[in-house]
Amino acid sequence: MRDRASRILGIEPDPEARRVAIGKGIRVVAGTAELLPAETAGERFDIVLMCHVLEHCIDPELALRNAKSLLSEGGSIFVETPNNRAAGLDLLGSSWSQLDVPRHLNFFTERSLKLLAERAGLVVVAVSYAHFVRQFVGERIGEEQRREQLLSGRKLRRSRWSWLLLETAFARAERKYDSVRLQLRPR
Repeated sequence: MRDRASRILGIEPDPEARRVAIGKGIRVVAGTAELLPAETAGERFDIVLMCHVLEHCIDPELALRNAKSLLSEGGSIFVETPNNRAAGLDLLGSSWSQLDVPRHLNFFTERSLKLLAERAGLVVVAVSYAHFVRQFVGERIGEEQRREQLLSGRKLRRSRWSWLLLETAFARAERKYDSVRLQLRPR
């Protein structure tokens, strides 16, 4: 983003994540989407990016209202969250890596994200989906197998991912991809 933006400000609650970002020359301040830091007072941005943020928020509507307050005239908010309509959730259940309980507090579909955006005074400009292939990466499969082992005492068979691939190869986007993205603008 540094190559394309004249000014970037990150808001991050985790001190280690802030340290890493600052070490890469990115301006990052302590805070959350729900409790904006003082450093944002009077700041306006053309783009607010909330990539895998809302599922961690106690009050995602407040987080979106706060993001809206940071927009310049004509600006957009881009949101991406895990897609809880994905077939991976149906197949893998509680071991699906995108659930990530207890770190994820909210679980969204395209429809629920749209309703949340409307309540926050935003309109949906565009919807897209992402991350089909990453569901089949060995590291992801291993993570889900470890979760299942912890939750049920049994290990998921690798053949489950073959079924997921077959089931989703030609599926509608809402079933195929594990993340949903919205572009939002103020009403």
